[in-house]
Amino acid sequence: QAYLWLMIASPLINAGIQTLDRKNLTILVILGGILCCISGWFFENDNSTGHNALQLFYVYSIGRFININEISGKITKAKALLLYFIMCICAAVLMIFYQRRGLLMHTHHNNPFILFSSIAVFLYFSKGKSNRGIKLQR
Repeated sequence: QAYLWLMIASPLINAGIQTLDRKNLTILVILGGILCCISGWFFENDNSTGHNALQLFYVYSIGRFININEISGKITKAKALLLYFIMCICAAVLMIFYQRRGLLMHTHHNNPFILFSSIAVFLYFSKGKSNRGIKLQR
């Protein structure tokens, strides 16, 4: 259901994000990280699992941030793969640590390690041969 709302709202989201310069988009991504990742952990609010429209908007804004700053052009496939494995190991260690203590909230999609591993997968596949002629829409 959240994906459907994101699809419907994406023209409005794009219009809003396009009005932001790099500095303000960076601020949005940082504040979104605090709101989506950290607040759910510490305050156990409605964003404690990362399964909501706010989280989808946040991931959408990260994609726009990557596109504007041309990060996918600056990261090699090897670095993206290394980032993925490091983030997966960190996420696994964190999950084991907290699950042994009966805390499950650190295993959800708003875990920063899981989020960064997803970004690394995106960066890895953005380097594929099938994408050579494709320019991401700005």
